[in-house]
Amino acid sequence: LRIVNPARPDPVPVYPRIKLTLLFAFLLSAMLGIIAAIAASNMDRTLNDPWAVSNLLGVELFGFLPKVADEKELKSLVVSTDALSAGNRSPFVEAVLGIRSTLLLKQSVDALRSLAVISCQPQEGKTTVAVNLAAAFAALGKRTVVVDGDLLRPRVHRLLNVSNRTGLSSVLLGQAQLEDVLRPGPIDHLTVLPGGPTSARARELIASGIQGLIEELENQFDIVLVDTLPLLGFADSLNVAAAVNEALLVVRAGKTPQEYVQVAMQQLRQVQAPVSGVVLNGVESASSPYYQWYDYDHYRQYASANGDHHASL
Repeated sequence: LRIVNPARPDPVPVYPRIKLTLLFAFLLSAMLGIIAAIAASNMDRTLNDPWAVSNLLGVELFGFLPKVADEKELKSLVVSTDALSAGNRSPFVEAVLGIRSTLLLKQSVDALRSLAVISCQPQEGKTTVAVNLAAAFAALGKRTVVVDGDLLRPRVHRLLNVSNRTGLSSVLLGQAQLEDVLRPGPIDHLTVLPGGPTSARARELIASGIQGLIEELENQFDIVLVDTLPLLGFADSLNVAAAVNEALLVVRAGKTPQEYVQVAMQQLRQVQAPVSGVVLNGVESASSPYYQWYDYDHYRQYASANGDHHASL
């Protein structure tokens, strides 16, 4: 035997094939990521997209409020009218003013006399929306009264820093006259009717007394705004919604399930409540391209580009 060529090891290993393995892992992870994204979107039953409001509920989206971490910004409108100056308007204030304009332009200004602010469940921001809308209407010179119709957990008096020793519950129980429980608000043209001491009996009297009370307030003020109890689980909101000529449903973006909103809308339609539309509250700028404007950096860049170097955000 004679060796023609000596055996030499192949420099390319048969296994593992790193490039092929990495390519296969990339394709598999991408496929799993797409499946996970589709599954997550189907599992998320909350309202985030403005198109879903009109398609699922059949009502208009009146606006959306950005998610605000600073509590002072939430109260900026009700503390001073300086928040309305061009250089100091935050994205939250701009959003509130946009909702106010939509309400006024939707119909003649004289037609909007009373407005109920409703939510499906607690902690969706209805009280904040009601108080800030009241302040926005008062800033126009409209004689505005905000009524705390939440007789279970009244909060309007805390936001507006007024006494709650007597209020709506006192009037319903016949313990006080309406003119005796009205309180001047922190800004001009704004009046507060606090909820008063909590009373189960007063809540029972809302059904029979709220209609006449709102009519009496409409005779004294240009606009009446009523904060209510959460709709699901309590009948008070339905009574208030049926007594006013407009109602807004506040929905927490990314939190309130669609089923809750659909049930709430069904209940409001059953009592023929005049629902104007939905307000999405707590919107994050990254959740949808529609909300990019509410990103603070975007807002500041636009203000600087227009020569407004005093914008306080």
